[in-house]
Amino acid sequence: MYHTYNQSGYENTPIPDENDVFKLVSRIPDFTSVYTHWGLGDYIKKAPTAGKPCPKNPGKKTSTKFRFRKGWEQSGRWHHNDIDSGASQGPIEFAKWYFGIGDDIDAAMEVLNAAGIEFTDLRGTGYQPQTTLNPITQTPLTDEQIAARKVEEYEEAKQKVISIAKAWQGGLEISHPVARDLLDKHLQIRGFPAGHVDRMPRHIRVNMNLCYHQSFRSENKNAFYAGWIIPVAGPDGKRITIHRHFMQKDTGAIVPEEKRKLMMGSPWDLPPGSHLEYDKPLVFNLENGDKAVQYNLGEGAETMEAVRIIMDEPVQPMISTGLLQNFIPKPEDIEGIKPENVLIDFWIDKDSPDPNDSLGRGPGEIAADRAIERLSNLGYNCAKNVPPLEIPAGKKGVDWLNAYLQYPLEELRQSLVN
Repeated sequence: MYHTYNQSGYENTPIPDENDVFKLVSRIPDFTSVYTHWGLGDYIKKAPTAGKPCPKNPGKKTSTKFRFRKGWEQSGRWHHNDIDSGASQGPIEFAKWYFGIGDDIDAAMEVLNAAGIEFTDLRGTGYQPQTTLNPITQTPLTDEQIAARKVEEYEEAKQKVISIAKAWQGGLEISHPVARDLLDKHLQIRGFPAGHVDRMPRHIRVNMNLCYHQSFRSENKNAFYAGWIIPVAGPDGKRITIHRHFMQKDTGAIVPEEKRKLMMGSPWDLPPGSHLEYDKPLVFNLENGDKAVQYNLGEGAETMEAVRIIMDEPVQPMISTGLLQNFIPKPEDIEGIKPENVLIDFWIDKDSPDPNDSLGRGPGEIAADRAIERLSNLGYNCAKNVPPLEIPAGKKGVDWLNAYLQYPLEELRQSLVN
């Protein structure tokens, strides 16, 4: 939408399709020239869907953190093991990450510039491209070509739904003795007390034979491990995909992979408000008789299980910084509760500083601060808890599981009171 003026004042006017930068991005026929324009030509020339070093830090030639997704030529999609738990990202997200662009519209214009597609900056903000090379000019897709692609996307999404359902249906509920025993062994290896599995949500399952896809491995073949699996739901509560925590089949030991936790490819993008299907928030009465609700939010499930022990309260893992930043309380959870009595505690990971952040914050803290600003403007009562630890040399960060393992429980609880 943009603003026009008539005699009654300013009003919102729909943006014509030919000026909508997001629709124009969706009409780019081939993203090969886009990523080549951005300097990733070598990534494309040979096995683009195989693992490559991080484009922003390619020094470690043995790294396989980055790769393009299947069908990337048409979709522009990619993933990075360290970004949103390896979730699929699009070309606009790449422009934001790679160039440090903070605005979606500016990032979309950067994509269009790289694709050689003309566009108009309706905001008149003086957009400056990140690269000065002359791009290869492309012609946007027609409506008929877009319709044909949507048929292909539908068929691909249908196959993803089948794969997700197979992995979920092949899982054992954690009340099953085999599943309970293996998951409890794994949790003890991670530092939890014996029997902690019995405090976890009962809908979690354990699949004894999950595929760990070769696209996430340095070795170019699939591996098969056990794993505990959790549904990922949209803001409406409907399940979309599952999140997998891999472990060894017999012992529950940590798997020898760079990433132990991976979300299955979603049939469609996860909308804001998506989350791991986990605990219900704690609802209680204040001293004045008013009803209140307490949320304990964080990224990883293991981290939040440590918070469960620390606070003895329900927890809500959000999987990634992106979903954490976009947290939305469910209407049914806060119905009849005053906004100031909606209590939202963020239990963030303490990550290495983002080089583009002037405050020296890591991705987890940036996401939490953005969420707190948005939710506080709605009247909710928000707080942020940072692990009381320094990041060890050579490590990317620390979380509340690290804090739980390093501090006596009562000392940790007392530090939170203070």
